[in-house]
Amino acid sequence: MKYKSNLFIYFALGLVTTVLNLTSPYIISNYMDILIESKSLFKVKQYGILFALINILLLLFSYLEQRVYLKMQLQASFLLNRDLLNHYQNISLTCSEKFDKSYITQQFNNDSNLLTIFLLDLIKKLIPNIILVLVSSFILFTLNKLIFVIVFLSTLLYIGLFTFMRKELYIVNNRLLESKSDYFYNSFRQIDNVKSVKLQGIQRELISSLVKSFNILTSAAKRHLNIEYLYSSLDNIIQTVLQIFAFIFGGYLVMTSQLTVGKLILITVFFNYILTTLNYFFGLGEEIQMARTMLDRTNAILNVKPETNGKTILDEINSISIKDLGFSYGEGNVFRNFNYDFYPSNIYLIKGENGKGKSTLVNLICGLYIDEFTGEISINNINIKEIDMVHLRKEKISFVEQKPFFFEDKISTILSSNNEHNIITDLGFSSDRIKSKIDENKLSGGELQKISILTVLSKKASLIIFDEPTSNMDKKSKEYFFEYIQKLKKDKIIILISHEEIGFQPDYTINL
Repeated sequence: MKYKSNLFIYFALGLVTTVLNLTSPYIISNYMDILIESKSLFKVKQYGILFALINILLLLFSYLEQRVYLKMQLQASFLLNRDLLNHYQNISLTCSEKFDKSYITQQFNNDSNLLTIFLLDLIKKLIPNIILVLVSSFILFTLNKLIFVIVFLSTLLYIGLFTFMRKELYIVNNRLLESKSDYFYNSFRQIDNVKSVKLQGIQRELISSLVKSFNILTSAAKRHLNIEYLYSSLDNIIQTVLQIFAFIFGGYLVMTSQLTVGKLILITVFFNYILTTLNYFFGLGEEIQMARTMLDRTNAILNVKPETNGKTILDEINSISIKDLGFSYGEGNVFRNFNYDFYPSNIYLIKGENGKGKSTLVNLICGLYIDEFTGEISINNINIKEIDMVHLRKEKISFVEQKPFFFEDKISTILSSNNEHNIITDLGFSSDRIKSKIDENKLSGGELQKISILTVLSKKASLIIFDEPTSNMDKKSKEYFFEYIQKLKKDKIIILISHEEIGFQPDYTINL
């Protein structure tokens, strides 16, 4: 309701400014006739005051219109970007990994912003411009039918030109947007992987790749410019011919006393209004093709089906059962007829060579490939496709990843908690030191792992998964960590993935 009222106010302000703009030519026209035909200073003052009042109102309403526009543009861009991100997070992990992250980030931000601007401009300008062209055409028809006919024929010419160039405009806009996104992706990956670039000594190769992307972008930009310039040039040619006709024919009518100077000004102003609106609709044709391109790119994300998420809410995880599990990446089978059961108060160690599916197994248990496996995974004897896995992951599953991700505000809260004080101290760092390092973005790999572990332990989870949790820790921290999780396992299922010796005997070992 809030957004509808803002849209109505925005539309109404646009109509008011249109009406005020339509009023001004009449005042100027009558004012010119009074100057020529009358000697009344009083009437001159009246028209001067009226003209000033209209311009003051125009300034006021234009300012209010811009205020409403700014608020709506920011809100609408944010909401569209938020919905795109939310949808992206709810599609399957396999589908989301097909999109390049830097590419899609640039696409989300750019397309949501430009689509919002296009739609708001459409709301503001479409109806007022239709009103403007209809009113101006009617006035021209009453003042001079020949000028009206010329304008009408020009309108048909505009429509024909747009129809002829519509497809090419869509193609060049699409190529330009795609080449921009590709160039952004090429730049971002070199920055994001600078360490690997240095270690492999591939700076020249990557710069060559960047140059190639830039050349493609340049070619697309030139093609876009050529088509856009041709399109706008045809518009300018039509406008120039019409204005020359209006000047010559209007001047002839005044010189032969068929028209007053004031009426000529009125015809000229409304004639220019029509040209301006025709120019708007002509430009709108190009903007529609650009918007279509962005909408197609946006729908490519929105049309991806969200992954399954059930409705059953679980308060605890009392058992996990895997039966006849089958899963593959491409043509390679990772699991075939795999069976296993997990129960609380046990630590399960998953071992195996790289590529054998250690991380994939825990991802499957967490429901990250929920629509892509065969067999059955159940929690508390309920198929995970019937469980609200989003809620379960948030409330009852804790996962220490190899490359942890966390919110700084949440970490600050955890570091300030007395309940976690002993863990923080025994893992070998001080709260104040870590807080300052977070602020400076200078955390080491080992410190990131410790913070990720603290985040996991701060949640009252029934299932805790550690994926290579000690790979960057010193010996003393490792010893404490392994000792701590043995105390932690009561009423919890703990799954540990590790390449190295863990220093204690787990309850069960899964060799993949």
